[in-house]
Amino acid sequence: MNEKINIKSVKGIGIMVAIVGGLVAFIGGVQTGNAGANIWNLLSGMCLAAIGGLIAAIGGHIMNLFKK
Repeated sequence: MNEKINIKSVKGIGIMVAIVGGLVAFIGGVQTGNAGANIWNLLSGMCLAAIGGLIAAIGGHIMNLFKK
């Protein structure tokens, strides 16, 4: 088990995860803005925004996992 980890590919994966998280958070924000008086649309939009923020944070941590 002496394989080398490709740091560029790990950073690329982190960038992709952060972009996906940002898109999910954006969709949640749009859904929250368009909710109107429907409480379930408001709550689901807020949950999507929170989950998207967590995914983006995980992507940021993956990017900083291997520093030179």
